[in-house]
Amino acid sequence: MTRAAVNPVDWKIMSGGLDAFMDAHFPVIPGWDVAGVVDEVGPDTPEFASGDRVAAYARKQIVSAGTFAEYVTVRADDVAGVPESVTDDVAAALPLAGGTALRVLETLAVTRGDTLLVHAASGGVGYSLTQLAVAAGATVIGTASPANHDKLRALGVTPVAHGDGLAERLAVGRRRRRRSRRRRPRPLCRRPARRGPARLHRRPRRRGAWWPMGLGAAGRGAPGAAPRGGRRRPAAHRHRPDLPAGAGGRGLRGQPVGRRPGQDRHLRRRLSPGSGLAP
Repeated sequence: MTRAAVNPVDWKIMSGGLDAFMDAHFPVIPGWDVAGVVDEVGPDTPEFASGDRVAAYARKQIVSAGTFAEYVTVRADDVAGVPESVTDDVAAALPLAGGTALRVLETLAVTRGDTLLVHAASGGVGYSLTQLAVAAGATVIGTASPANHDKLRALGVTPVAHGDGLAERLAVGRRRRRRSRRRRPRPLCRRPARRGPARLHRRPRRRGAWWPMGLGAAGRGAPGAAPRGGRRRPAAHRHRPDLPAGAGGRGLRGQPVGRRPGQDRHLRRRLSPGSGLAP
């Protein structure tokens, strides 16, 4: 062993504050986090060899043989290799705090676009959690003392001072973020460019379109002929000699037929003076 980290749970165990929750076997050696060099490996552990730099979360079911010692035995599943760029101090401080932060992130299922509020963001668990959340693409707001705000800004976190008035400060920051998003220039084209030739949609011809009675003599077909784009009228109603030309807008008894506003615009255009169709 080269380094052993001291976590809050360690001094709580040593003070007897967790006696009701954890069993102990005396003499008690506390400590869960460790970094060091592999001295010997057990059978069936090809992933490690003597001399490897490793870090481990060496918690056991019974508080007894902890990491505050020269040597400690650890399960291979609880050990991870340490890169050369990571010091022993950082490696020993990472297992418990980093594992807790990772579990929080997985439990909340934080993804890109989410907003996460982290209390004590400059502490052990909070500092690891903010880095993992920023790497996941989330917007992180961290509470901390003003002396640690610059450290959080360097990680891409929005720092907020903790204490009285925290809710008001968070509300003000939320309004500022909304305004900043509204001020961003909008793209000229929101949708991707259409690939391939454009499809021209033809407006379907309305079924039931009809020509007014009396237009047949003006060159639009004989009386009673099937109107273009419409349905052929019954034989008894094809020709009404008792109705004047252009009175196709009336029913069989000469009563006006109810139409929606603008429904007969095509008739007015075709029967306008100068079109050659007006009687």
